[in-house]
Amino acid sequence: MCSLAEVLFEQTEITAQELETGKSVKRFSHCHRPENGKLKIRRETGHIIWIGSTGTSEVITSLYDIKEVRHGKGSKDFEKWPEEARREDRARCFIVFYGKEFKLRTLSVAALALDECTEWINGLNYLVSEAHAIPYTVRLERFLRTEFYNIENHRNKFVLS
Repeated sequence: MCSLAEVLFEQTEITAQELETGKSVKRFSHCHRPENGKLKIRRETGHIIWIGSTGTSEVITSLYDIKEVRHGKGSKDFEKWPEEARREDRARCFIVFYGKEFKLRTLSVAALALDECTEWINGLNYLVSEAHAIPYTVRLERFLRTEFYNIENHRNKFVLS
């Protein structure tokens, strides 16, 4: 018989695996209009990846640099685009605060469904705590994988600069 801790661990691990495949969301930014796309986690490097509607991918941040994941619309990104933000339910929105400096950057997201928003918040909190608990050798391996992906271009050819 499984203990409650084992069941909770299994559920959070399943959620983290689902976040690896990615979920469709709307990203709010102070620089440009809200954009639909796919947000996913790359666990082997420990990064949050944004795939825009044009298919271009962008590394947002490392899981290690995330300071807080907050539920709701409490960021300037939502305030910058009030009409689009009004269309999104507060219960489906969350903000990721990340960075290494005193002034943190934000990733403001509106999920398609309430349960997806909850999955993102719980999954990110789990993965952030996991990222802070990993040993140095695993962190070094993630860094090397990140560098490997940086030298590989979109056609699976290597570019050395």
